[in-house]
Formats: sequence, C-alpha cells, structure tokens
Amino acid sequence: MGVGLTSTEKKFLADPTQFNSSYRSKLYYRISRANS
Repeated sequence: MGVGLTSTEKKFLADPTQFNSSYRSKLYYRISRANS
C-alpha cells in the first residue's frame, strides 16, 4: 500500500467492527480505490 492512510482509515483497518456497515463500505471503497 503506497498511499498514506488517515488515522481514521488506519483505525478502520485495525478494527472494522467499530464502524457501522454503511460507513465501512464507503471507507473500504475509498481505501481500495486509493491503492489501485
């Protein structure tokens, strides 16, 4: 992963369960797009 993640995204990757599903999918989409 060459892109710098925000602290929120790092927290999300460490523990996705603390985020609700709609936020999770939105964040996941952003992270996967940033990495491509």
